[in-house]
Amino acid sequence: MSFDNISSLSQRQLVSFGISALSKYWPNDSESVANLVIKNTIPSEIIIPVKLEPIALPQWAQCFGIEGCILVPAEVAVTSKDWKEINWWYVVYWYLNCLAERKHEQEHGPIHSFSFKLKGWDSRMWGHAWVNRIAMFLKCWLERENKNIKCHALVENLPTEIYLTHDLDAIKKTFAIRFKQTIFHGFNAVREILKGNVKASIVKLATAILFFFRREDYQNFDKLKINKKNSLITKQIVNVYAGKTGWKRTFKQMLFDPAYDISAGDTVDELRNLIKHDIEIGLHQSFDAWHEGDLLSSESEVVRKSLNQSITTCRQHWLRFSFDKTWQAQSVNGFLEDTTLGFNDRPGFRNGAAIGFNPIQNGDFNRLLPIESIPMVLMDSHLYDYQVLDDDGREKELSKWIDELEFVGGKASIIWHPHTLGRDYGWGSGFDALIKRLCRPLNKGGV
Repeated sequence: MSFDNISSLSQRQLVSFGISALSKYWPNDSESVANLVIKNTIPSEIIIPVKLEPIALPQWAQCFGIEGCILVPAEVAVTSKDWKEINWWYVVYWYLNCLAERKHEQEHGPIHSFSFKLKGWDSRMWGHAWVNRIAMFLKCWLERENKNIKCHALVENLPTEIYLTHDLDAIKKTFAIRFKQTIFHGFNAVREILKGNVKASIVKLATAILFFFRREDYQNFDKLKINKKNSLITKQIVNVYAGKTGWKRTFKQMLFDPAYDISAGDTVDELRNLIKHDIEIGLHQSFDAWHEGDLLSSESEVVRKSLNQSITTCRQHWLRFSFDKTWQAQSVNGFLEDTTLGFNDRPGFRNGAAIGFNPIQNGDFNRLLPIESIPMVLMDSHLYDYQVLDDDGREKELSKWIDELEFVGGKASIIWHPHTLGRDYGWGSGFDALIKRLCRPLNKGGV
C-alpha cells in the first residue's frame, strides 16, 4: 500500500466502507445516507505528524460535536472549513483505518502501542469517538433532508456495547514480576520528582520497596464473577497466556511473558468455572507473537486443547501490535475478534472511533480482513501507573470515557488485570468503581 498515492481511492470505495462500518446508525437507511451530497475531493497525501482542523457543524447538528465542532485531518480542510466542503466519508475512512499511523509505521516501524512515540501529533484525535459523532451527524443530516426537525432523538437510544476484559498476566508473584513492577514504580518516582511532585515521588518509592518484599497470591478468579445483568457489559473475557513456561524460556521471555502453565489442572479448573459464569476465554499471545504466525498458532492450539473448545478472541500481550502483520496473522489462525487497538500509556480512542470494524489489509485498500477489531479505550494502569489520581479523580476519569461511549452508542473494550485486585496493587476499589459506573445508565444529552 502506497500512502503517497492515497488519491487513488475512489469515492465509491470510501462510501461503501463507511456505510458498512457504521451500519448500526442507519439499519434501514443505508442507501439514503449513501446518496447524501458530500464533497468527493480526496487529499493527495496523508500528512504526518497529524494536524487537525475543527469544522463547525450547522446549528441543528452542533450537539454531535465538541464545542459544536468535529476535528478532521488538516489536509481535508485546505481549501475550506465549511462543513459542506468536507469529504466526510474520507474522514471516516482515515480515522477508522488509522491511515496516518499506518504511514508512520511504514516509514519508521511499529510503535506497538505507545502514543509518546508519535512525536508532534495532535492528541485531540484520541480524545473522542469522532467517527461515531460523524455517523450521528450524517444520520441527522439525512433526517433534516426528510424534514424531520427532531432528528437528534433518533440516535439517543443506540445500544452501548462494552467488553470487560481481563488479561491474565499472573497467577503467582514471580521474581520477574517483582523486578518489573519495582523498576516501574521507581521510574514513576523519578518522573514525579522531576515534575516537582515530592510527595507523589515518595509515595511511589515506598510503593516500589513494599512491592518488592511483600508476599502475595494473585488467585483472584472469584472477584471476576460479577453480575452483568442490566449493565453496559455485553461480553466479559479473560485472555490467557499459553506460551513457554519454566526454564524452557529465554531471558527475554522470562522477563516479559507470564510464567504460568495454562494446561495445569488447577488452572484449567478455574478457567472452566469462569466459563460457567458466562465469561469467555480468549488468547493473550506471548511477547513476540505479534509478528510470529507460528507462535500464535501453537499458543492458540494449547488453549483449545486445554479447555476443549474453540478460541476466537484475543489480545496481544503488552499490546504489541503492527498494522502490517498482527491482524493478518490473527485472521490466518482463525480469530474473529481482536481487542488490541489502544494505547499502553494513555486512555482514548486510538482510531478516533468506538466501533467494531473489519480493518483493511496492509497493501490493499480494497480488501478487508475477516477479523473484527474492537478498540480498547481504557486500562487499569492508565488510572494508576500513568496518572497520579486519587479515588475521586479515578472515578471522574472512568466516567469521562464511559460517558463518551454511552453518548455515541459505542462499542469498545476496557481492561482490568485480575492480579491487581489484591493487596499488592490495591486497585480493587477502582475495579468496584468501574463496575458501579457500568451499571449506571447515562441520560444522553451530550458530554
